[in-house]
Parts: sequence; C-alpha cells; structure tokens
Amino acid sequence: MPISADALAQQLHDKPLPLARLAVVLWSKGKKEEARVAALRVLEVAGDGHPEAVMVARDILARDVPKWHFSIIRDQRRNDLYEAALKRLVRPGSHVLEIGTGTGILSMMAARAGAERVTTCEMNPSVAEAATRIIAKNGYADRVTVVPKKSDDALVGEDIDGRADLLVQEIISNDLLGEAVLPAMEDAVKRLLKPGARMIPDSVTARVALVDDTRAVRHRMGEVSGFDLGGFDHLAQVCQRVGADSSRFTLRSAVHDLMHFDLRSGGPYPGGRAMAKLTATGGRVAGVVQWLKMDMDGTGELIYENRPDQGLSSCWAVRFFPFDAPRDLPAGAVVKIGATHDRNTIMIWCEEIEASAESAVA
Repeated sequence: MPISADALAQQLHDKPLPLARLAVVLWSKGKKEEARVAALRVLEVAGDGHPEAVMVARDILARDVPKWHFSIIRDQRRNDLYEAALKRLVRPGSHVLEIGTGTGILSMMAARAGAERVTTCEMNPSVAEAATRIIAKNGYADRVTVVPKKSDDALVGEDIDGRADLLVQEIISNDLLGEAVLPAMEDAVKRLLKPGARMIPDSVTARVALVDDTRAVRHRMGEVSGFDLGGFDHLAQVCQRVGADSSRFTLRSAVHDLMHFDLRSGGPYPGGRAMAKLTATGGRVAGVVQWLKMDMDGTGELIYENRPDQGLSSCWAVRFFPFDAPRDLPAGAVVKIGATHDRNTIMIWCEEIEASAESAVA
C-alpha cells in the first residue's frame, strides 16, 4: 500500500534533506500547506550542518511571499508617516484592526502608540507565521493577535474580539487598487469597525502628468538590422512600472488629480471613468505618468507621495503609459486623457492631442 504524504513526513521529521525534498514534491502536486509545514520543520531540525536542506526549505517558504515585503519595510518615509498617524489617532483603550500584517511592524507601532488591543489579519500563512514570531520576539504578543485569514473571512466574536476603533492598512498597490483595497474597506466599515472609526490612510489619490522619458525609443522596435519589426509593437506592455527616483522622467504639464478614493467612508466604490485635459508646458512628451498620494489621517498634514520628479525613493513605483510615439508639443497644447478603473486597476490612455499643436518625433 502506498504511504501517505503525512506518514512519510512523520518518518522523515528528523531528516532535513529528505524532508526538504518531500516539501518540493508536495509543492509540485499542489499541496502547498503540507509543503510549507514540511519546510518549517526542516528549519527547526537542520541546524548548521545541512545547508542544502535549509536552502531548499527557504525556497519553498518564499515562493508565495511577494518580494515587495522586503522593499516596503526599507521605505523609512513611509514608516515614519504611518507611525506619526498612529500616534495621532490611537487613544487609551483603543482596539486597532490591521489588514495585511506583513512583518507586523504597523501592528507593533500601534501597540507602542498605546493601543490596548491590536488584531491583524494576514491571508498568507507563511507571512502570518513569521509575523507571529516577530511580534512575540519584540514583546508585543500580549496585545497583538495575528489572525491568519483574509479580513473578508474574519468574524467578529470569533476571530476578532469586537469591532475596532481604528483601522490601519497598507494594501495600496502602485495603481492604488491592485491589492483589493476597495472591497476590503467596504467590508471592514460594514462589519469590522465601530461607527465613525478612523482609518490610516484616510484617503488615496491617483495623480497624473504629461512626461518625457529619456528611454522612450526603447518602447518600440522599428527597424532592427535592416528588418522592420514594427509588427511586434502591439505586444508591448501598455504600462511600465518605474522607480519613483528614476532620472528618466521630466514632467511636461501641471499635476492633475485623476481619481480620489475616500477610504474612511467605506464606499461603495463602483467602477468608474475619468477624463482630464493636461496642458503641455512645452517640449517632447512621451506619455502619461501616474503616481499615488496618501493623506494618512485626513488632516492634509501627513502626506505620502511618490511624485517622480522629486528624486525621493519610494517602495511604490510610478506607472508610465507611453504614447505610440513621442510628440513635440508647444506650451499650451492640450492633451486629453481618459481613464477607467474596475476596482482592481486603473488604466489610462491618450484620447486626443490638439491636432494643430502636435508633431511626432521620428
């Protein structure tokens, strides 16, 4: 009779390398939780004498963990603004709810700011397990509880001990919406928060401007080695993610607030469309750049923005929507752009350029 994976794992529980190889097999068969448990066991028993087993186990544990967990934590400007907002809004006796635990840093900041209780929801089991250990190591296990679930699945009275006074979250993506922040806020306000509860961040805005790009020619193939490869251009990405501190971009218009989301209201947030007329300041325009602006506490005093012409690094990338070809536009030329969001992402396109003002750059 074939031996079950559980029985085999029990037999190998003190044999790091065979257990690590079993974790790989389990993962390949779609048994991710069993693979994760086996990999954690490898790390418990391996010690310093089994580097191969440790490497394999760590690879398994990291496979479903987004890399941005390691970049956001190095954004000190972000960290400082979140902590400043928590210090303003946490009150004695506060129950703080966090959506998206990550490393646990925001939950620990809430506890350090004086929260009586912090409940934090994390849907990734490997991340939830790591955060639980981190919180305990830093001495906050008595006040911070990690719930290894999506907040949508958490129940007040079972997973969460009563509705919360304050919500803190950092499920904001480069395009604001890609981590399902809108449905999460709708659900939290309806089920998990007290009436009038505060939220960090309080609101988020998608900002745009016309922009030149020093690498604009790389977005299209054209002629290469005597061959016309332009037929491949329609397969180019319509949007590119670029570091906010990149030197590639020069803004060619004033900044425009394209879409604004009042997160504290809890919505509802139906899909929507927007139009904007951007007036060129003169010079070559390669496309439209979009970035985010967060008002952390609703006062307008604690603002995080990753505007691309400030030379400031950010854990959030800006999004560049290139035109089919760069255009030389005189000052005063008007570019009409369109945008839509489906609650999951924001897409932006060029609707019209003033015909008399434009000329394509070869």
